[in-house]
Amino acid sequence: MLPIAYAVVVYRHLPESPTYLARQPERSSELVALVRRMVAEPIPDGTRFVLDEPPVESRMRVAGLLTRRFRIGTFGIWAGFVAAFFIVYLTNSWLPILMTDVGFSLTAAATIGLLLQAGGTVGNLAIGWLMDRFGPHRTVIAAMGCAAAMCVLIAIAPQDVLVIGMLIFVLGMFTNTVGTGFPILSARFYPTSIRATGTSWATGIARFGAIAGAAAGTVLVAVGMNYREVFLSLLMPAAVCICAVFVKGRASIALRRAPAPERTDVDLAP
Repeated sequence: MLPIAYAVVVYRHLPESPTYLARQPERSSELVALVRRMVAEPIPDGTRFVLDEPPVESRMRVAGLLTRRFRIGTFGIWAGFVAAFFIVYLTNSWLPILMTDVGFSLTAAATIGLLLQAGGTVGNLAIGWLMDRFGPHRTVIAAMGCAAAMCVLIAIAPQDVLVIGMLIFVLGMFTNTVGTGFPILSARFYPTSIRATGTSWATGIARFGAIAGAAAGTVLVAVGMNYREVFLSLLMPAAVCICAVFVKGRASIALRRAPAPERTDVDLAP
């Protein structure tokens, strides 16, 4: 019930993007009212707003993700998102079983699983501030690098509930932070005209990583890998994620340096 109630509140009170409204001439009055709330000085009638993005036909929005301008960044987002979700869903799905195989009690294994989620909550609360302060690409790369370090520490740590629990908490803080950071990377990368399409496709593609991660746990356990070997195996998707975000970051720099697209004037006179 809470998500439904929250959706109603958001629908009624969360304004549309100014850029989106600027592309809807029939909603010009909404944009004028919104901008008047955002800036201190008065906005006179007949104000002309200018968009730095060319109009995009609806049938071209999906194809636009793979145009020369966005192709490298799109593949970087997809690859990194898949790798991040692989790690998140493998650990979320199989951590309690891995811990019971070590010899921990069911209660201890369940508690360690909860610590993974608790760490994720802390990380998700901090991700926005960290991205604003240090940059989105540096933050995601650093978080995944720390997650990889946690995997190594978990693999070499003594089999003590307290020690493993603390390391798992920190691991969850970093892995879930990365999973939350990718939609932000996507939203900042694409122009408004294809932003929703780009973010939704990235989230959908990431589900392949989620499915693969949950399924991989079955294979790893079936072949007899212990929890130390499983966590060390996560270094591979972590490396893929870091490389993908680095490539995407370079694509973003190239995109900023590219000539600006043709400007689109939108007359908002009532």
